[in-house]
Amino acid sequence: MAKANIDLPDGTRIVVEGSVDEVAKIVSLVQGTAEGPSDRRVKPSPTRKTRRGAKDYIRELKDEGFFGEKRSLA
Repeated sequence: MAKANIDLPDGTRIVVEGSVDEVAKIVSLVQGTAEGPSDRRVKPSPTRKTRRGAKDYIRELKDEGFFGEKRSLA
């Protein structure tokens, strides 16, 4: 029987015990290197576009130099 201790970056510890093939499969899944037709990879969720308010748009205009010259309403 094989055994693997996996420490994740968030501090979680995973202990896996089983046959060599089972442990190897779990380790490859955790590392994201699993391959094969029966393996399902979890797709990362698309990043949600954050809403921007008036302050953000005004700051962007300022950074681009929009307010550096006089302008008329026309």
